[in-house]
Amino acid sequence: MKCIKSFIIGLLFQTDENGQIKLYNLKDGWYKITETEAPDGYAISEDAKEIYIRAGENKEVTFENVPLSGLVIKKVDGVTGGVLQGAKFRVRYLSGVSGTGGTVIGEYTTSANGTIVINRLKAGTYVIEETKAPDGYIMNDAPETVYITGKEQDVITVEFENYADGGLIIRKLDSETKQPLAGAEFKVTTANGTVVDNYGGTVSSNGIYTTDTSGQIHITGIEAGTTLVVTETKAPDGYVLETMSQTVTINKSDVQTLTFYNKPDSGLLITKLDKRTGDALYGAVFKITTDEGTVVGNSNGRYTTDRNGQIHLTGLATDTYIVTEVTAPDGYTLDSTPQTIKLKSGETSELTFYNEAIGGKKIKDDSVKNKRGDVIYVPEVIDKQNKIGNF
Repeated sequence: MKCIKSFIIGLLFQTDENGQIKLYNLKDGWYKITETEAPDGYAISEDAKEIYIRAGENKEVTFENVPLSGLVIKKVDGVTGGVLQGAKFRVRYLSGVSGTGGTVIGEYTTSANGTIVINRLKAGTYVIEETKAPDGYIMNDAPETVYITGKEQDVITVEFENYADGGLIIRKLDSETKQPLAGAEFKVTTANGTVVDNYGGTVSSNGIYTTDTSGQIHITGIEAGTTLVVTETKAPDGYVLETMSQTVTINKSDVQTLTFYNKPDSGLLITKLDKRTGDALYGAVFKITTDEGTVVGNSNGRYTTDRNGQIHLTGLATDTYIVTEVTAPDGYTLDSTPQTIKLKSGETSELTFYNEAIGGKKIKDDSVKNKRGDVIYVPEVIDKQNKIGNF
C-alpha cells in the first residue's frame, strides 16, 4: 500500500498569469495534487495526480482543462505536425446554422502551444479564417465553418495546417579548390523578370544579393510554385564571372540549392620589343580575340602597349586567345603574324612580339621629340658615300 505524505493537505494554491504554481523547499515524500476550481469557462480536471519528491530533484505536473461550450483553434506545421505560435485568426458569428458575412467576435493569436481557446460561445455557426501565418510560413487562406450547440462540454476543435515558406540557397565555390567565395553578386528574378526583393540575405532595391563569408545567400519566404532565375552579375575579386544563369522552381516547405563555380582569373602579358636592341616599344596596337573570333574586353578588342612596351590583361577566362599586331610603333615595320596561346586558370601567360626598325639601325636622339614631348627613336641610314646621317 502506497503511503501518502502530503505536507500541503488542506492548502489551496492558485495558478499565476502563466498558468503555473511553483512550490519550493518541499520535504521528501509523496504528494497528491487535486484541482478544486477550474478557470472561468473551463471544466474541472477530475484526474488527481500523485508524485514522489526526492531531495535535489524537480518535478513538473501538468493539468489540462476542457473549455465549456467552446472553440479550440489549433495551428500545426503541415509537414512535421509541430504546433505553431503566432498565427492570427479572425472569428465571425453567423446567426442560426448558416448564413453569409456574419459578425466578427474577435481577432486571436495562437499561443506557445499552438492553440486559441474561445469559450462560453452561444449556439450558432462560426467561420474561422487565418489572417496572418507564423513567421516563415505560408498563410492557409481556406476558412473553416463550424456549428456549436451552446450546450456544456460542446467543444469543437479546428486544426489548420501551415507549410513553411520555400527557400533558396545560392552557393559560390572556387571551381578548383571548391572553397566558398564571398563577395559574388547575383540578381534573382521570377521567370517573368520580376526582381525578388525583401527576403533574407543582403539585398538592394534591384534584387541583387551578395554571398557572405560562407559563400552563401539564403533567401526565404518564397511562395510555393515560384520559378526563379539566378544570374551572377559580379564575380569575387580575382575570379572570372560565370555568365550562365540557373533556373529553379520552389515548392512548399522546400529549400532548393543552386551552386555556382568561379574560375580564378587568368592573365595575359603582351610585350613589344625592338628586334635588334631588345628595347621596349611604346604604341604598338594589338587585336585580341578568342580562337572562335570573339573580341576580348573593349568593343573592338584593341589594346596599345604602354611606356614599358606592355599590355597586361587580367580577369580572362581560361580559353584560347589569338593576338595580332594591327599597328606597329612609329618607325617600325608591322609584325602581322598572329600568335595563339591557351591560358591556364589562375596563371598569367606571356607573349612577346618583335619589330624591326624601318631602314635598319635605330639610334636614340634626345633632340627629337614627339608631339607629347617624349624622346623617341629616329631611323639612321647609310648614304651613298657610306656616311651616317639622320632622316
